[in-house]
Amino acid sequence: MPTPTQPTGKLSIQQVQQLSALPVELLDKRAPLWEAAMRQDAIESITKLSWSQTRRGCRVPVFDLYVIPMRRSAVHLVKQFLEHASVEVAATLGRPVDELKEVGFGCTSKLNLSAEEMDVTIARDFWEARVTYRVRFEEELQTHTNQVYSTHVRPFLTDQIEAILTAWQRLGP
Repeated sequence: MPTPTQPTGKLSIQQVQQLSALPVELLDKRAPLWEAAMRQDAIESITKLSWSQTRRGCRVPVFDLYVIPMRRSAVHLVKQFLEHASVEVAATLGRPVDELKEVGFGCTSKLNLSAEEMDVTIARDFWEARVTYRVRFEEELQTHTNQVYSTHVRPFLTDQIEAILTAWQRLGP
């Protein structure tokens, strides 16, 4: 078993799991808070609309209210990950911290999504009561944001971290 000062040149599976778990956990904690705030804003807006306006449908700018803040949060977590993980991994790989940071920043990419595919429009049925519509509106919006998070935002963070760790593994000793 090598001592911490001897570089092994490779990260163990346990090290990779430990390094990548914290940013994902932090994003998972932030997501419900942003979702609840966005949902509350949307609900407050639809209660001010007339029956005919809700009948045509209310467009919720999920991209602006949810995706953009979550993307910023994910990018911030990737940068924090690079700062902290590069220090921990440098001794294992036998590489300077600055080189690991540079390689890591070279691996990062952007989350390219369009507002049209993220936003949702929820229309009121003809005979649907205001309270029933509000409950259905809230449920559909929550389902949509959970889907957006699980299919776009969370995979973006995990892919970024995986790309960084893969690039570091390729460096070798």
